[in-house]
Amino acid sequence: MTSSGIAKSTESNVVNKRPGPFGPARILLPEDQQVETIRDTESTSAALERMADTGYSQLPVVNSSNKVIGVFSWQSFGKRMSEIYSLKIDISKVAVKDTDLAKAQFIAPDKYIDTGTDWSEIDYVLVGDENSLLGVLSIADVLGRLNDFAEAFVLIYEIEHEVRDLITDVYQENELSRIFEGLSNPESPEASAAENLKTLLQGETPAITDKKIGKTIQYAADLLQRASRVRPITDLKDFTFAQYREVCFALDGVGCGIVC
Repeated sequence: MTSSGIAKSTESNVVNKRPGPFGPARILLPEDQQVETIRDTESTSAALERMADTGYSQLPVVNSSNKVIGVFSWQSFGKRMSEIYSLKIDISKVAVKDTDLAKAQFIAPDKYIDTGTDWSEIDYVLVGDENSLLGVLSIADVLGRLNDFAEAFVLIYEIEHEVRDLITDVYQENELSRIFEGLSNPESPEASAAENLKTLLQGETPAITDKKIGKTIQYAADLLQRASRVRPITDLKDFTFAQYREVCFALDGVGCGIVC
């Protein structure tokens, strides 16, 4: 049987963006993945045996020049299985190239999968090109990476809901209303950013003197200023984490917090 190992990415592949849950594609490939390929002249039974042994759902098919010409999969074989069975053909004599090979869908190693691939229609993609295959990226690999990145946000979400439940267990509804009124409203990040932008345009020696750029900065500062307007707190969902802490530990002028 003919097979090829996974190619290693070179140091010359420079990633312009910080690696994230959507790539670049080569970063998402499992580190221990060994790509199995099969020659187009090998038998269908050899391909099926290879997939059963490796646990892969597909095998890139290569020709004599080691160029990827398609993909053999359980699905592609299934399209011909009934015909092969009805004709009583020995699958050990049917070459891989004579089955309905799936079209090889490639993605460049440094491309991000959220812009280069439509995962609603496929469950895997080949990373590289027909002459240089780095690996096979499956939807399971993508979901695993997304899970790793999302886990921290899910934990924060769960912690916040536990804190809300704790507060509602301790305080009656009328007490919560008084707490909302007594909470401090620290300056928002938007307001701080707006003030910092305005300092670039003000003073005896402003940092920005170009009128066109100045108008753009002033417009951005105005937008941030409007966004910073604090809305009244009427529900626990309006809380910042600083306000959760304020309620849990000490409430000036309202009474003791949950933790005294």
